[in-house]
Parts: sequence; C-alpha cells; structure tokens
Amino acid sequence: MRIAFHPEALTEYAEAVQYYVEQQVEVAQAFINAIEDTVYRIRESPSRSVAMDNEV
Repeated sequence: MRIAFHPEALTEYAEAVQYYVEQQVEVAQAFINAIEDTVYRIRESPSRSVAMDNEV
C-alpha cells in the first residue's frame, strides 16, 4: 500500500518536529514515534481509515 502525504502536511510535520526538538529532543522523538505508529496502523488496516480525494 502506498501512502501519500500532501506537501503542506509534510511541511507542517517538519516544522512541528523542529519545534519539538527545540523544546526537548525526547518530546520530538515521541511525536515522531506517534506519527510512524499511526502510519503503520493505517498500512496494516487500511479499511479502518478514510481515503481522501486528491483534490483540495
């Protein structure tokens, strides 16, 4: 299964990670882990997630 992220979502993610790194590295790592866990769960059970149309 291929998961694609909107470019603005990727930018927002990178900015959030940078913010958390500046606050506390452990918090940044917890945030990254939460996102990766969510992506993993979507890949494992895609029917539990809502597919979004590519048009915004």
